[in-house]
Amino acid sequence: MSAKVAPEEPAPGGGGANGPAAGAPPGLEIRHLGLAGFVKRYARLANEWTVLSSLVPPKDLRVRLQTEWSTMGIVCSLLVTLAYSIFTAPPAVMIQGGGSQTVFVLICGGSVAFNLCCVALSTFLLVQLNLMTDDEVLWFTRSYSWVNGVNFVVFLFATLLLVATLMSIAIKLYDSSGIIVSGLIGGTIFVVASIIFMIDSGRKMARIRAGVGESFRLGGPPPPSVGAAPAGGPRHVRAAGSLKDDEDDD
Repeated sequence: MSAKVAPEEPAPGGGGANGPAAGAPPGLEIRHLGLAGFVKRYARLANEWTVLSSLVPPKDLRVRLQTEWSTMGIVCSLLVTLAYSIFTAPPAVMIQGGGSQTVFVLICGGSVAFNLCCVALSTFLLVQLNLMTDDEVLWFTRSYSWVNGVNFVVFLFATLLLVATLMSIAIKLYDSSGIIVSGLIGGTIFVVASIIFMIDSGRKMARIRAGVGESFRLGGPPPPSVGAAPAGGPRHVRAAGSLKDDEDDD
C-alpha cells in the first residue's frame, strides 16, 4: 500500500516550487509598495553607475564609461568654441553697460568656464580609465561614482548657460521677434528634457519592478558584480572599495 503524497504548497508568488505560475507578473508591483517604499527604492537606483557595476561585466562597464566621457568631452569642445566666440565678440547691444551687460558676461562666461571644466575632467577620466585594470574599474565605479555625477552636472550647467546666452541675445537684438525665437529655444529644451525624464523614469520603474537594488542598502556597498574577479584571481575588490594584492600561495 503506497503512502499518500502531500500536495505541493504554492510559492509566495503564486506558482509552485519551481517558480511563479505561468502568466504571473514578475518582480514587484509598484502600487503595493506605498509612497515611502517607492521613494526608497527609487533613491537606491539614483546612483546609476553603482547599480550598473552590479549588472554588467567590468569590460562592458569600461566601454560604457569611455563612451560617456568621450561623448561629453566632444560635445563640450564644440560648445566652448561657440560660447567663447560669443564671449569675445558679442553683439554691440549686449555690451552697452548696465545690468544686462553684467548678466550677459556672467552667463556667457560661465558657459565657457563650465564647458572647459567638462572637457578637462572628461579627458582626465579617460586617461585614468586606460590605466585601470578591470577590477580597478569596478573599484572606481563603486567608490567614485559621484565623479560621474559631478561631470554630468557641469555639462548640464554649461549647456543651460549657453542656451540662456542665446535667448538673451535674441531678445535684445530682435525685440518682439526675438521673444518668439527665445520661446522656441526654451520650448525645444523643455520638450527634450521631458523626453529624457520619461525615458529615465521608465527605466528606473522597470528596474524597481524587477527588484534591482533590493539586495543592497541605500548608501551601502553593492552586491558582488557580474563578472567580478574570482577569489583566486590576481586581484580582487573589497566591499569598501579598496584594492589588495593576493598573496602568493608559494
